Amino acid sequence: MKRVSLIVTWIFSTTLLASAQTSFFYPHVVDGVLGATTWKTTIFLTNPSSATATGAITFTQDNNNPLAAGSSWQITLADETGSTTTSSVFTFTLPPGASRKYVSSATGGFITGFANVTTNSGTVGGTAIFSEFDTAGNLMGEAGVPAANPVLRQTILVDTTGGYSVGVAYANPGTNSIANISLTLLNNSGNAVAAPVTQTLG
Repeated sequence: MKRVSLIVTWIFSTTLLASAQTSFFYPHVVDGVLGATTWKTTIFLTNPSSATATGAITFTQDNNNPLAAGSSWQITLADETGSTTTSSVFTFTLPPGASRKYVSSATGGFITGFANVTTNSGTVGGTAIFSEFDTAGNLMGEAGVPAANPVLRQTILVDTTGGYSVGVAYANPGTNSIANISLTLLNNSGNAVAAPVTQTLG
């Protein structure tokens, strides 16, 4: 079968800001139990600079109810030492060259949303992974969620050959604005292969 690379336009970049401070998003995070499946999100942060970085990870619930849109949820995260914290905002301090791993506990009902990483000093990078487990705790599947910056236009590679699939996650971090999103599937020559799919995200 001929291998064709397709591109879908979305609203987030997968590059990090290289400034004195950092602000980026994980547009999709999950936590909790849904039926016979348990979902967890693992967040990785690293400080590549020569100065200490301090900041916070803020979780916001994905909710279609306008009265609750943008409300924060509380989850429990465990770091690599086993220390746990339950909150919607998690602060961190990363010395130069240090990294941190945080894993959600999935102790409650299933919930989805997005996370915002910000620093008030220094820069950090990172990625996230959400994982699916069966009732015995066996890993069934995982997907990576790269860090993303809010932008008006962006592209990602889509590969559907050999049984592969690509998911697209996007979030509107604005508190009082509506985002009109258009996703267009292109072939490797840059030509549209299907009509755009549009969606409004409040």
